Amino acid sequence: MAKKCFYLTWVDCGGTPGSAFVCAEDLAYLPGGGCGGGYFSSVSNNYTAGTASEQSGSFVQVSMVNCPGCIPGYDPDPPCDCINGGCVPKTTYGTPGVFPNIAACEAGCAKNSNCTGECVDPAEIAAHRQALNTLQSKFCR
Repeated sequence: MAKKCFYLTWVDCGGTPGSAFVCAEDLAYLPGGGCGGGYFSSVSNNYTAGTASEQSGSFVQVSMVNCPGCIPGYDPDPPCDCINGGCVPKTTYGTPGVFPNIAACEAGCAKNSNCTGECVDPAEIAAHRQALNTLQSKFCR
């Protein structure tokens, strides 16, 4: 069974509302008849949340964009590159990802141009764009 993204809402025993996104194959809310009995459960994920602490609860299936951890191959801290003084995940522009994660990128390529030799200089990008434009105008008519 494929995983899905669910949006849970509840009211705890103190009357405080709460909500969360959960990635699971299945989900159920089992009411307990007032405060102290309701809980969310996913049999396939061996998951129980809020055991004996909800007055009420509900859930709906939502778009996977709300649960990026459900997406196969998702990396919450991907390799990054420094482009024009900012850190960008390597998948954004298909760059090599010279920094192992966002923290290392930010340390080596601060917005104040504190590059460590692994940053892409804006002038270098401009030169590449100019060369590309020249080739494009010469060969793509």
